[in-house]
Order: sequence, then structure tokens, then C-alpha cells
Amino acid sequence: DQLLGELGEEEQVMMNRIFNSINEFLKEFNADKKYGMIISTSAGSPVMIADPSLNITDEVVVKLNQYYATHKENL
Repeated sequence: DQLLGELGEEEQVMMNRIFNSINEFLKEFNADKKYGMIISTSAGSPVMIADPSLNITDEVVVKLNQYYATHKENL
């Protein structure tokens, strides 16, 4: 039970680091884009349907991978 608790804590720390890294990247990404809002459409999100032309996922994934490649030693 203790080991499972420790693993759960480590997983939560890792997920927080990932979330924070993505948020920091999105702040930089949006500096010149000036989107009013960037939303997640992952399972469980409140977005049920949206105009596909508003989807910036592909661009964000490419840029996020570039960001990770240059910042991974600090993450």
C-alpha cells in the first residue's frame, strides 16, 4: 500500500510538471497569436462540437515538440 501511494504521488508530480510545461509553452505560443481562448477537447471536456477551422491542434503539437526538444533538460 505504501509503495502504491508513493507511485501515485510520483505520478501526480510528473503530471503536474507536464501540465505546467504545456501551459508555459501555450503562453509563449499565444504571445503573437493573441487567441482569446485555447481550449482542450480531450475526453471529458465541455466541448462537444466545434468548427474544425478553429482547430489549432496540429500546429500546437508541432510547436510543442520543438519547445520540448529545446527545454527538456529543464523540465
